[in-house]
This record gives sequence, C-alpha cells and structure tokens, in this order.
Amino acid sequence: MVQEKKASFTPSEAPFFIDPARVCSSLRDAGHDVFLTCPEETGSTNTDLLVRARRGEASDKTEIRVAHHQTGGRGTHGRSWENARESLLFSIGLPLPAVTPAPIPLLVGFSSAEALRREGVPVFIKWPNDIWTQSGKLGGVLCELAKTPSGDNYLVIGIGLNLRGGEDVASGRYAADSVSTDTADRFCRELRTRLLAGMCGTILSRLQAYFRTGRMPDWQQWTEYDYLMDREIILDNNAGELQAGIYRGISESGALMLQVGDVIRCYAAGTVRFPQEQG
Repeated sequence: MVQEKKASFTPSEAPFFIDPARVCSSLRDAGHDVFLTCPEETGSTNTDLLVRARRGEASDKTEIRVAHHQTGGRGTHGRSWENARESLLFSIGLPLPAVTPAPIPLLVGFSSAEALRREGVPVFIKWPNDIWTQSGKLGGVLCELAKTPSGDNYLVIGIGLNLRGGEDVASGRYAADSVSTDTADRFCRELRTRLLAGMCGTILSRLQAYFRTGRMPDWQQWTEYDYLMDREIILDNNAGELQAGIYRGISESGALMLQVGDVIRCYAAGTVRFPQEQG
C-alpha cells in the first residue's frame, strides 16, 4: 500500500535515512515542482507509483518516492533488486507527453551519470543504462509505463544505486567497513540526500528538454561516460541470438552500434555481455 501523503515534513517526523525537506528545496530552486514520499520500507517504489497511476491517484506534480528498503524491487528482464546494506532506492513518476518513449531509458542513464560525476562519483554508463564504475556495476535504471483511467501515459523511472560498491562512493569518502557506526549512518543520510537531489534535478531537466522539443538528445555529449567505447562485446538480442563485435557508440536514434567485420550494425534492444563472461 502507498502511504498517505504529507504536504511537508517537520524535523521530528522526517525519516532518518533521507532529508526530504532539503531534497524538495533543492529541486524547487532548480525549477522543479515535486511531491516526495519516503517510506522506511515498501515492496517496490516503481510498483507503488504504477498502481497509483492506474487507479487515477497520481499527483499532479512530479512524484518522487524513495525507500530505505524494498522487499520486491525489480530490475530489467525480470531480475530482482537485492538490497545492499546501504543503497539509494527511488522512483520518479510523471505524465508522459506525446513523444517517442524509446530514448528515455538511455537519456535517464546518462543524466544519472552526469549528476553523479558532478558529485565526484566516477561512474560510467553501460548501454543502455546500467551505472558502472571501473570495478563493476554500481546501479541500474528501470523505466515503465502505466495507463491512467483517462487513457494517458504515465512514466515511472526506478533507480537503484549501491552506496557500497566495488570501490568507495563519492571519491572514496564512504568507508564500506564503517556502515554500522552512527557516524556512517549520518553520512549515508547526507549522501543519499545530496545524490537524490542532484540525480532527480538533472534527470528532470533533461527529460523536460526532450518533452519540450521532441528531438533526440545529442548522445555524443556523453561519450566520456560511455563504459563500452571501442570494447569487444557480445550482444544478446534476448531471443537466444548472440553477436560478437566492437562497440562503436550510439546512433542518433539511441541504438547500439556494433562493428562486425567492416559493417556497422545497429541494435535498438539487447543485453551487452563481455567475452570473458561466455563459456
């Protein structure tokens, strides 16, 4: 169940894992009118917002839902999200205007990387929207659509980010072995608050620009964030067919470009694997 909304939070009732007033203030200053809910635990923040939209209960404002724990979080291809000891788990829900939704997952991924880099987190994007460091996967994005009772499209963007990854988050400022201490708990609250405000602000700004123009983003502006550039990869088309080649970037339409011999092939969907993962 989605808990009842509150218009604001007083310091005494604010959740210990996030500072909602600061998040809302930061987003308002950036020109984003949002509504924020912060349950300690829920099944899935994405599911909560999808259910609300299908029932006609979605807020007129962009809605952000952040939870400390998710018991039924979902990833791409039906994978489940397993809670890390410390994570940032949130979803953004908003009406989807009449634009092509295809580039949105990729746009959200690169916008997330842009915001995290701004906060000193050395991340990359593994097409289409997995968030990686040089040590491995740090988080991911799941975009889903719901139909409201009036027939309108409602977009829900779910993001899960491990604050305990293969390397310390925020340029080594986060010590993975100190999570259980009070100091680390306070730092996690500060870190979640800062990252949530920054990521949501950047994602919403990029989406609004796309909604306003309907034009495909210029993917080349994020080339330095592209984890796969010029790597040898294997693309699984999710139907049992594998194709090996050299990753050559993203087409104007957002498709993965794979060099196979002297030919560049474009793929709009699929799962990227590395040769060492096969066999």
